[in-house]
Amino acid sequence: MATPQENRFLRLALSQKVLSRDQLKTCLEFQQQKLQQGSKIPLWDCTVLESMLDQDVAEKLQDEAGDLSVEKLGDFAIMRKLGEGGMGTVWMATGPGDKRAAIKVLPSQLAKQRPFLTRFFREAQASIKLQHDNIVRGIAVGEDAGNYYFAMEFVDGESVRNMIERSGPMEPQRATEIVRQVAEGLAYAHEHNIVHRDIKPDNIMVTKGGVAKLADLGLARQTDAEMTALTRTGTGMGTPYYMAPEQAADAKRADARSDIYSLGATWYHMVTGQFPFAGNTPLEIMTKHLKEPLKAPRSVRTNIPRGISMTIERMMAKRPEDRIQSARDLCKTIDEQCTGERDLAKELGLAKPKVQESLWDMKIGVGAKAEKRRFSLSEVRERIRKGQVTRDTPARPAGTSSEYQPAAVFRELEREFPRDYAVRVDLDKTKPQTSTRAQLHNLVTRFDEAKKQQERKKTIKKVVSALIKLAVLAAVVALVWHFWPQIRGFVSGVISKRPAETP
Repeated sequence: MATPQENRFLRLALSQKVLSRDQLKTCLEFQQQKLQQGSKIPLWDCTVLESMLDQDVAEKLQDEAGDLSVEKLGDFAIMRKLGEGGMGTVWMATGPGDKRAAIKVLPSQLAKQRPFLTRFFREAQASIKLQHDNIVRGIAVGEDAGNYYFAMEFVDGESVRNMIERSGPMEPQRATEIVRQVAEGLAYAHEHNIVHRDIKPDNIMVTKGGVAKLADLGLARQTDAEMTALTRTGTGMGTPYYMAPEQAADAKRADARSDIYSLGATWYHMVTGQFPFAGNTPLEIMTKHLKEPLKAPRSVRTNIPRGISMTIERMMAKRPEDRIQSARDLCKTIDEQCTGERDLAKELGLAKPKVQESLWDMKIGVGAKAEKRRFSLSEVRERIRKGQVTRDTPARPAGTSSEYQPAAVFRELEREFPRDYAVRVDLDKTKPQTSTRAQLHNLVTRFDEAKKQQERKKTIKKVVSALIKLAVLAAVVALVWHFWPQIRGFVSGVISKRPAETP
């Protein structure tokens, strides 16, 4: 009987069409013959011995099949191995309703150690708690046949790391869109007292629809007192290339501002294609994070806008108090400094004080989804000009709990939209028209129609005049061509009769 690993191997070979069903049957018969002879040969080796698969192809399928000794974990059927990290292996699986999921399985040697097991369950519980579009959603956590597992949303896309490796540095605005979405998810996590502590390109997934999701809360921790006790002073955690200086020195000091630093380091890598600090050993890299000045992103890649470069530098300040202090503030900074047109007068402190403006909550499109944003009236006006806010955009006054309504419903917003007075107003002719606005619309409409009719008449006159001139010219040319012999004879006769000049 085939093992769970061999069954996965065969399913993968069939699904990828590198083996036919007839070859599969032959391979199983060959394995059975060898078993009767006292030799237990794995199916992947059988395919090579029978010259059905190349050695490299067989080894690749064997790696995807993995070494998990069960077919199912709880309600999830294991399909193939996706990857492996410090906290275990990750598998693709199908759950209830045939929905795909990613399953993280804790290594058996770590499951025997209570601190690791506690940390594993903390990751699962934290992820399930965080239900946000920009965070990979947790589904279930449990144990099956001695395997501790955590099921989470399967993201159909790729990691930012793969994007960088495939195409090199990202265009600054594309990277900014991704970081902006991650900042939203991070703000949500921080508001629920959870610090990620391992933000890096590997842990940012981007769906095919362009939605960025923060993944792998394996190093997240609750900021509650009973959870902070699990972290020993002096123990660093995270990834050296993106780790905040205070986290490198003492993991217990990591807070929301440490995540902002790591997100800034990730953003740096995305737009420059380089690590902020590099070295031959983790200790050398962490020492540079602590002591070496950061090279400005614009000095590495000149096409990076100044606003993006300066924001990254603020995020990666050595001292936590010098950074942007919260992910929510980071979202605001990105909106103001890194997207759209820059307000140089404001940046130089030359802008006049603004009159207190009304604030509006709106739902606007970000990538493939809608998000709630808060804008001042001047910001709404600017977004109307750019076409980002329309009459139908859901809106409500900030600070209220009323239902969202189309923006044009509110008088203060309605007058900000451009008006088209040339649009005819259909009126009920059986009723007297006393509305000044209706009369104005009809007046302007009639004026526009009369103006268009006059323009048409002018155009027709010009065309007719040109055609007449062309017809006359054509007639003259035709007459000259027809009577040319007579004309030539007449001219010759006149010339011959001219009297000779006297000496």
